[in-house]
Amino acid sequence: TERVVALDRLELRGEDEAEDERVLGAFSFPGSPSINLLKSLLDMCAEPRTAGQACLSLCDHLSEKLNRETDDRLFITNLMHQLLLYARVQFMKSDSAEPLPPLPNGTTGGSGGRGESKG
Repeated sequence: TERVVALDRLELRGEDEAEDERVLGAFSFPGSPSINLLKSLLDMCAEPRTAGQACLSLCDHLSEKLNRETDDRLFITNLMHQLLLYARVQFMKSDSAEPLPPLPNGTTGGSGGRGESKG
C-alpha cells in the first residue's frame, strides 16, 4: 500500500516521544551525512532553543569520535563547526534567557567556550 502524508509543515514538538519516534522512523535518507539535511531536520523543532541544544549534544557525541583513530577527523571537525554556528543562530533566535542545561557528559554550555564541570 502507498502511504501519502499531507502536511503543511512537519514538526517534532517533543510533547509525545512515541509520535516523534514514529515520524522520524517514517523517513530515511541514503548517502553520507549532510549538514544541510541536518539543519533542515533541526528546523522542524518547534523551539529554536531545542535545536540549539540538539546541536550541542551532537557536537558532544561527535567529539568522542575525535578521540578515536579515524580517517574522518577533518570531516567531523567541519561538521562540528557548522553545528556550532547553527546552534549560535538558534540560541540568538530564542526568547529564553535561562542558562543551558548540562550536556550528557555533565558539562554546561557555560562561559569562556569551555564546559564547566558539574560535580
